Amino acid sequence: MSAPKAMVVLAAVMFLFMAFNVAVAAPVPAEKKSMSVSVASNDMTGQLGIGTNGQGIGARYWLNDNMAVDGNLSFSFGEDDTEFGIGGGAAYVLKKTTYLRFLALAGIQLDIDNSEVGNYKTEQTSFNIGGGLGVNFRFQEIPNLSFEAYVSRLGLDIASTDTTINGNATSDSSTMFATQPGIGFAVKYYFK
Repeated sequence: MSAPKAMVVLAAVMFLFMAFNVAVAAPVPAEKKSMSVSVASNDMTGQLGIGTNGQGIGARYWLNDNMAVDGNLSFSFGEDDTEFGIGGGAAYVLKKTTYLRFLALAGIQLDIDNSEVGNYKTEQTSFNIGGGLGVNFRFQEIPNLSFEAYVSRLGLDIASTDTTINGNATSDSSTMFATQPGIGFAVKYYFK
């Protein structure tokens, strides 16, 4: 099975697991309902989540129960390759249940990738303005922890590539509508 197909299958299995967990979740006893507002409450207003998406670190702050702002920083340092990315965006709740939120995502991302192998050197800078959809799941047993699966990077992609081979430099730039979505996963721990 190819990597993209495996990611889609994994996302589908995790989504079904989350939906099943929500469907069979036991109701909250009356004595727990009267407790003060905590991270376990359904209202996300003022909560800050910090975590990872597998490529770097990210944070989400909920302005109100339906709108959040995101920030992320990604990096990779290898022997012949250095990658850096920074971005920000917003998440809007389309539909929610006790533990599940369906999100519309919008954002911007700047990525810089430098690689050098022998006499071959590449410097690529790309800027993406786009959106996507996501599903955010909070665990009943660990309400501070959330898991998110998303499809993103649909939008405008502006890229510039400078290549040097044996001292001969070339440049190329492109602007295109990004139609190949990226599938991603994120895990965040929420503080209030």
